[in-house]
Amino acid sequence: MKFWLYSSASLAACAGLLWYTYVTRQQFYPSVIYLVTSKMSVLVLGNAGLVLTTLFGRLLKSFFLGTLRDAEVELLHENVRYAVTETCLALTIFREEISFHVMVLFTALVFLKIFHWLSQARIEFIEQTDVISRLTHVRLVGLMAMLAAVDTGFVVWCTLKVMESGPSVFILFGFEFLILLVTIVAMFLRYVLYVVDSRMDGAWTNKFTYLFYLELVSEVTKLVVYLVFFMLIFTYYGMPLHIVRDLWISIKNLQRRIASYFRYRKITAHLNERFPNPTEEELQETDRTDSKHARRADPPFRQDRVAPLQFQRGRRLVQQDLHQITTMPPKRQLRYLRLTLSLVLPLALLASDLEWLLDELFPQLIQLELLQAMLKPRHHQFQVEFLPQHPVTRLLAIPTRTCRQ
Repeated sequence: MKFWLYSSASLAACAGLLWYTYVTRQQFYPSVIYLVTSKMSVLVLGNAGLVLTTLFGRLLKSFFLGTLRDAEVELLHENVRYAVTETCLALTIFREEISFHVMVLFTALVFLKIFHWLSQARIEFIEQTDVISRLTHVRLVGLMAMLAAVDTGFVVWCTLKVMESGPSVFILFGFEFLILLVTIVAMFLRYVLYVVDSRMDGAWTNKFTYLFYLELVSEVTKLVVYLVFFMLIFTYYGMPLHIVRDLWISIKNLQRRIASYFRYRKITAHLNERFPNPTEEELQETDRTDSKHARRADPPFRQDRVAPLQFQRGRRLVQQDLHQITTMPPKRQLRYLRLTLSLVLPLALLASDLEWLLDELFPQLIQLELLQAMLKPRHHQFQVEFLPQHPVTRLLAIPTRTCRQ
């Protein structure tokens, strides 16, 4: 309600200014001179431009994304503050070149960043949801295609301006739009991996390997872009303080992903040797045992035969889950790990393979700093909202709505 009152007042003030200019000047050229030279006129017109941009953004949001979730709104409030502050700090390097065109580029940059953040948040939400309508997929793909096209256009235009007039403020915007282009391409490829995995009913075992390499290449590309931008600004203008934070975050993300990969390799190095796949004879013996039990009215449960084979089958799925856990954001690692261990530990106990738990799995999880955090008595119950296709759950046919420690 407050926004609509503010928008109405801003547009009414702009209309009143235009009417006053037309009545007092009565000619086009004097009217334009008055509008661009009067400070009050520039302020009113600029405010009206921001309102129209916001209304256009709301229209695009309703068309491509629909209603925003609370998490997405919170993400916008958190990221916009840092983005506006860092960009304003960057513009101080080019303070002699600030003009109307620069402010338009600044507004367009923040506008596009907002939709990039929303696209990324919506893709993460889709990956965690079971039923998604086809219209949602079409709108999301259309939004990503539009963002990629606009980013490419701005990158090409800024490059031509730099080649034409030499180093200028267009270096800043060119590299900013290039980072956005790399981000949206990585998001689209991640979405493609999700679609392929969903078509295979979550049975694509190589998904997380491709996802890891995609994120690794994306981080390396961003790091190279930041380094080139840092060197150019440092050569022509001086120390770019605004980019130090982004450069440091990019380096830390790359370091974290590489460390996660080596930890995953260390965890899964001896799983195949200690737990080989069940042979055809063992599987046939289990099938014969199950067939005999099925012919009885009340067949007994044979833990000594079924549990070891289930655990051997589950061992391969645990190996995939460990890779998935190491590539997750920290906030989601604990929840996924709790579910995995709550389903696999009973099988390990039935299979009488405590040596693997005590000597192999737990020490590596402690190195990941996941088991220690999981054992902290903070939550006695947690909800699994995004794992209906968990591979271990599919193996055991155990519902994933509520799991207890």
